[in-house]
Amino acid sequence: MKKYILPMLLLLGSTIVAKAQYGGFAGKRFILKTTIFDGKYVPVRNVEGEFALFRNLSLSLGYQGYVSNNVGQSTILGNQRLAYVKTSTVYYAIKFYFNRILPAPRGFYAYWQNGFGRGTFSGTNSLYDYNNVDAIAAGGINFVETKVPVMTYGFGMGRQSIIAKRIALDFTFGFSGTAINLSGTAASRANTDLIAPYWGSNLVSFTSVGRSSLYNPYSSSSSSTKSGSGSFGLDFRIKLGFLLF
Repeated sequence: MKKYILPMLLLLGSTIVAKAQYGGFAGKRFILKTTIFDGKYVPVRNVEGEFALFRNLSLSLGYQGYVSNNVGQSTILGNQRLAYVKTSTVYYAIKFYFNRILPAPRGFYAYWQNGFGRGTFSGTNSLYDYNNVDAIAAGGINFVETKVPVMTYGFGMGRQSIIAKRIALDFTFGFSGTAINLSGTAASRANTDLIAPYWGSNLVSFTSVGRSSLYNPYSSSSSSTKSGSGSFGLDFRIKLGFLLF
């Protein structure tokens, strides 16, 4: 009988250690969370559910409400805001966790995210009437483009930690981009294309580099009139969530 005691003790000890390594969330695979830090944009405007499909793979589905009153952050006169963007998108994200011992959804991971929805783009456009002194004095020509199809994407690295068995903190850093559907009239495309390079990434938008304004009627530089149907840049977010089951 004594010869079985030592193996039994070793087996019991290894079981306790294995359970401890799971950090108290063994068996819990679903997290409900929202963004609490979103760079220069408004946080807590999304809801996301992440489910661990396999040991190293999880799938997230979410809704994102995006609002920015200061796209381009440049002016024609005084402190006037030149552009406003409001979008609603649904998105999915796939995460691959690098853990060898702890299963998803905990630890370092690589991710890919893709979203689809519609947006409202409005602002001041002096492109077509920059010789009209009255229009410039009034702040240019105002435009509003509604129900514009948009697409978002992102990829990079992240780390998710579990605190007190229930609370999840998710940090992501990577690249993100946006695209605007080019359908519509030439005037509508010109309006949205002026805004497109500036919105999306919450750290740095590479596509906005070299553009001093959305459009500056006093400048003869072509850099101020460059347009584009999307943006690309760096992104950083912090999300807070709860393990539900």
